[in-house]
Amino acid sequence: MIDIAPPRPRRRSENITPMINVVFLLLIFFLMSATLVTPTPVPLSAPQAPEAPRADPAPVLHLGAGGDVAFGQARGAAAYDALIAALQDGETPMIRADRNLPGAALADALAALAARGTPRAMVAIETGRAP
Repeated sequence: MIDIAPPRPRRRSENITPMINVVFLLLIFFLMSATLVTPTPVPLSAPQAPEAPRADPAPVLHLGAGGDVAFGQARGAAAYDALIAALQDGETPMIRADRNLPGAALADALAALAARGTPRAMVAIETGRAP
C-alpha cells in the first residue's frame, strides 16, 4: 500500500512592498529637505581682523534680572523718558536684558516704550552655543 500524504502547505513569504515604499518615501523626503552646499572653486581661508568693540547702533536700555531699568544715569521710569529724549528721528532703541529676566518684565518694558511713542525696539541676544 502506498501512502500518499497531502502536500504540505507552503509557507507564505512576507510582503515587503510596504516597507520598500516607506524607505523610498524617506529617501525622497531627505533628498528634498537637504541643503546642498556648493564647494568653493579654490581653497579659501577667511581673513581675520583684531577683535574690536562694536558700537551700539542706538541708545541702549538695560534691564536687570530683578526688573531694574537703567539708561545712562537714569533709573526706573525716568530711564524710559531719558531714552526717548536721546532717540534721533526714526531711530529704534536697543534693549539689553539679562537672560534671567522674566518674559513678562520684558513685555512690560516694551509696553512702556510703546506708551511713550516708540512702537518698536531691538532686543539684543547672545549668539553661539547654549551652555
